[in-house]
Amino acid sequence: MRDDFTIEDGVLVEYLGDEAVPEIPGGVREIGEDAFFGANIEGVIIPEGVTKIGESAFYSCSDLKEIRFPDSIEEICEDAFSECESLLRVALPPKLKKVGDNAFNGCTSLEEVVFNDGLEEIGDDAFMFGGVFDKITLPSTLKTIGDWAFAECERLTEVVMPSGVHIGSSAFSGTPYAEEKQKAERAARRKSFDVSRFNREEEPASKTVKKRYLKGKGGHAASEYVASGERVYIELGAKGKKPVRKAVFGGIFPFVVIWMLFDFGILGGMAVSGVFAKNPFMLFILLFFAVHLMPVWIWIGGIVKAVRGYTDTSYTVTDKRLYLCDGGTLKYCELEDIRSAEEKGADGVNVVMTDGCELALTGIKFPRDFASRLDGLAEKKRAEAEKNSASDETK
Repeated sequence: MRDDFTIEDGVLVEYLGDEAVPEIPGGVREIGEDAFFGANIEGVIIPEGVTKIGESAFYSCSDLKEIRFPDSIEEICEDAFSECESLLRVALPPKLKKVGDNAFNGCTSLEEVVFNDGLEEIGDDAFMFGGVFDKITLPSTLKTIGDWAFAECERLTEVVMPSGVHIGSSAFSGTPYAEEKQKAERAARRKSFDVSRFNREEEPASKTVKKRYLKGKGGHAASEYVASGERVYIELGAKGKKPVRKAVFGGIFPFVVIWMLFDFGILGGMAVSGVFAKNPFMLFILLFFAVHLMPVWIWIGGIVKAVRGYTDTSYTVTDKRLYLCDGGTLKYCELEDIRSAEEKGADGVNVVMTDGCELALTGIKFPRDFASRLDGLAEKKRAEAEKNSASDETK
């Protein structure tokens, strides 16, 4: 239904519905930033005429299994499908020239990626931690593969690519194709540990810290305190008030209001007229209305669930640090000081530091690949630090 969409000047600003496979109305030219952010959808029908999928448009749609692009798509922006953990197959549209940075980062269930003829660039981290595909065939038109573009694709064994392609730093790091042993090395040094080492309570580099609010990605979260110039890779927790607002005013809200006015109006009229006092079936009447108000109870239950889902604990991973914001207190550690990370159950991740100290990350529900992603990013930072150190020694 068109009422499920907020559309402004041909740009789909926000999806408000609850259909598993919504159909975007005709006339939409662009799917805007955060339009489907975190939506509970399994698919989406994109009409011909849409040319752009904006930044974070389908970010963290964890139930999204399939996406079919119309031929009119020309641009897929940064983080467009990042963290879509159930996405199985991607066939890029024929007019696409570049896959945006982080566009399919964290799509851990990807079984196949079909690259279009005419594609010229694959952005940084575009398919990092991406899926279970074991082979990719890159088009003859490809010119650039960005830094860490296919890093940590742990089943990627075969890559067919044209000659002359510029391959960025660590583009295939952590894959069998690159013949790197990072996965085995990490597994060997991972041990059971219990942690607590966020040893700095103050904000890092206080004179350079720039507060910022990332639209659609949190309320008062660790990401607000990221130092200026740092690149954000992962944000978790601190859901903010948007899910609560959506639970209150979205979906069946108009229907619930009418339903309550009708039922409570009847009950009020009966109370004023004294029917309750005279009627021997008063208990039956009250039970009837209690059941009849079931849509209201469902609506209230949705609000309670959204409120309970709110969390003040958040984690942000940048190219330099791991930040924790808990109850208004900011803590952090340097990424290069992280030796390894290991998942411990559904709601915890244990981290061991290079000096032997240990961390216990808790307070939110972590995605199943968070530990391996943090591990990979930390290893990347340590490698950069070692390279810079070696360079300094030769000078």
